[in-house]
Amino acid sequence: MDLLETRALKSASRPRLVFAGDVVGYDGVMGMMQYNRTFRMHRKLTATQVSAKSISRFEPIQEQEVLRLLKRIHEHPNSQNLPDYLTQASGSIMLRILYNYKTDSNKNDHIVSMANLVMEEFSKATTPGAWIVDFIPWLRHLPEWMPGAGFKKTARLFRKHLLQNVHDPYNYVREKMASGNDDVSYVAGLIKDIHRKIDPEEETVIAWTAASMMNAGTDTTGAMLFAFFAAMALYPNVQKRAQDEINHVVGDSHLPSFSDKAVLPYINAIVREVLRWHTLAPMGFPHMTTEDDIYRGYFIPKNTLLFPAVASLAHDPEVYHDPMEFKPERFLEPYNEANPSDFVFGFGRRACPGRWIAEQTMFLSIAQTLAVFNIEKALDDEGKEIPVVYEQLPGVISRVKPFPHRIVLRSEKYKRFVE
Repeated sequence: MDLLETRALKSASRPRLVFAGDVVGYDGVMGMMQYNRTFRMHRKLTATQVSAKSISRFEPIQEQEVLRLLKRIHEHPNSQNLPDYLTQASGSIMLRILYNYKTDSNKNDHIVSMANLVMEEFSKATTPGAWIVDFIPWLRHLPEWMPGAGFKKTARLFRKHLLQNVHDPYNYVREKMASGNDDVSYVAGLIKDIHRKIDPEEETVIAWTAASMMNAGTDTTGAMLFAFFAAMALYPNVQKRAQDEINHVVGDSHLPSFSDKAVLPYINAIVREVLRWHTLAPMGFPHMTTEDDIYRGYFIPKNTLLFPAVASLAHDPEVYHDPMEFKPERFLEPYNEANPSDFVFGFGRRACPGRWIAEQTMFLSIAQTLAVFNIEKALDDEGKEIPVVYEQLPGVISRVKPFPHRIVLRSEKYKRFVE
C-alpha cells in the first residue's frame, strides 16, 4: 500500500493493452487510461460532482431505487435471479445519478442492455492471453480480411457498442437539457459548471467520464450486495444483531434512511465487513511505474507492473483477527480494526472516484433489506435447511456463486413497505 500511496506519482499509470486499448478503444475509459493530462482532466471533473460532500443530492434517487429493489425481491423472494436484480438496481441508481435516466425493470431498455453488453465485452477484451495482437502488436495494422486478423472484426463490433454506450445516454441528457428537463444529473452538473458554450473536447471528456462511472459502478456494487446476502445466510447471528439495532434505533414506523446512518454503527460495520470479507478484485488492478525507483533497497525499473494483493491485505491475520470469518464487530470497540475502504477501492491517484456512491448504495440497501426481510437458507423437500456453500467464481472481478436461498418478510407489519 505504501508504495502505491506515497509514491503515487511514479506508480499511477496503467499497462498498455493492445487489443482492449489501442484496437477497441477502452483506453478512453478512466480506469484504463495512462497517467497523463487527459486522465487528470477526467479525474478532476469527476471529483467536482461525486465527492463525499457533493453526493447528498443523489440520496433521493438511491432511496427510490432501493425501494424498487425491495418490492421486486418481495415479488420474487426465492428467485435464482437475485444477482441480476441487485445488478439491475445498481445500474438503475447509476443511470439516474449520471444521466437522470429512469429505467423500467419490466421492459427491455436499450441503454441498460447496451451498458450490460459493454461490460461483458470489456471482460472478454481484457482477458489475459485471449488476443494474439497483445503478443504481436504489429498485427493490428493488417487488413481485417487477412489470416490472423480475425480479431479486428470482433474489435470493430466491441468498439461500436462502446461508443454507443458512451454517446447515447450523453445525448439523452443534452436533449433533456435543451427542453429544460434536467438539472440534477452528473452530466448536467458538469455541463452547467462550464458557464459557456461547451467545446467538443469538453463534451468528449464529460461523456467518457460518465460512461466510465457507469461501467465501473454497476456490476461491482451488485456483486458486493450479493456477497452480503450470502453472508447473512451463513451468519444469522450477525443478521439478528443488525435487526436488533434497527429495531432499537429506527423502530418499525419507517425504513432506515441516510439520516439514520450516523446512529447505526453495526450496519456501517456490516458494509465494511462485506467489502473486506468478499474481496471483489482479489489481485486489484495493475499499476505501472512511469520512472525508475528505489523502494526499501529494491530497484524498480520504469514500466514495471505492480499488482496490489488486495485479498491478502483484506485477510491479513496481523490486521484482522479471524480474517476468514464474517465479523462486523471488528470495526467497533474494542477492536477498531483498519477500514478496508482504504484499499479495496484502489490506491493513490487511481482510487475509485465512485467510492462514496458505492458505499452509500450499500448502506441503504443493507439497512432497508434487513429492516424488512430475513435472509435464510433454502429448504429441501423434507423441510430441512440446504447448507450454503460460499464459493467465489474466478475472474478479474470475483463474484459469489449463486446459492439456494429464502427471503421472507420479518412479519406482516413490514408488508406495507413493499406492496
